[in-house]
Amino acid sequence: MEVDQAVEAKAVEDVMSALETYLSTCPHPENRGFSVRVGVLGDGFGGLVALQVLAIASDRFAVGITLGGVSAPRGVDGFVHSGGVDGASSLEAEGSKGRERFGRLELARVNVPLLLLHGERDERCAVSFVKAICQAVFARGVPAQLALYPGSRVLEQPAQRRDAARRVCAWLLKHLPPKLQ
Repeated sequence: MEVDQAVEAKAVEDVMSALETYLSTCPHPENRGFSVRVGVLGDGFGGLVALQVLAIASDRFAVGITLGGVSAPRGVDGFVHSGGVDGASSLEAEGSKGRERFGRLELARVNVPLLLLHGERDERCAVSFVKAICQAVFARGVPAQLALYPGSRVLEQPAQRRDAARRVCAWLLKHLPPKLQ
């Protein structure tokens, strides 16, 4: 799926607007405002949007999850690191087509626990890209975990769906535990 930066920017704006609306109208007054932390989950293009939202507003989120990879445009062979492999501050699509359509992920701003679930043979997004995201976040001391599943998609088989659900629930309980009253 090829997505230009204007579409990506609008999607990020929509997520942030929805978050601000929710937090300003939360039914419990003690939960209003940005002291409340929520999680963001995205699949495919939604995974890219989730990462972009975390990069611009990590302080408003407690956890991030990408399910099924992060869609990248066709024709992008790989990504180059800015800041070195161990301390990458961003990933940038290689080649002019990639930069025009995909831009940069400012990973240095992602400061929340990040769970990435990805298919080993995903045709939309190279495993190397998702590994680089996980390594860049983890190298800065932020919890990050990558689970790779056989096949091109995470949820191809019932056993994969069960495992992914278990991992997502465990990640949320650990990093965004419910408040018992």
